[in-house]
Amino acid sequence: MLRPHIRYQADGLHDADAVCVLDIQLGPRDEDTGWPTADLAVIEQEEGACPFGRITRRHGTEAIAAYAAQELTAEHARLTDRARQHQDASFVRLADLAQRAADWADKVRAATHTDAVHLQADRARSRITR
Repeated sequence: MLRPHIRYQADGLHDADAVCVLDIQLGPRDEDTGWPTADLAVIEQEEGACPFGRITRRHGTEAIAAYAAQELTAEHARLTDRARQHQDASFVRLADLAQRAADWADKVRAATHTDAVHLQADRARSRITR
């Protein structure tokens, strides 16, 4: 497991002890779809009394966008709950921002999926008409 050696210097909103490292690789655009090749690794870990470590990997633009939408939707729920608990408008604004970002990520996921389906259909048609 990769262990970051520099801790984040600010307080985390949900957990001050957690460490998260993002490893993102973007490649050239796929000639057929126009979407870039992409790989993502999210390394999460926490030290202390109950340490844990987890690596989440996603490959391809569609999978990364779906993962981002899922995480942002969960963050929206957490922030909405914090806003209710603390009656704080700043949490409401952050929750709204998280929801807008989740909606955007889901639109990217849908667009990449649509392009992939069209590409598969075009390839199937070309094999049939040969």
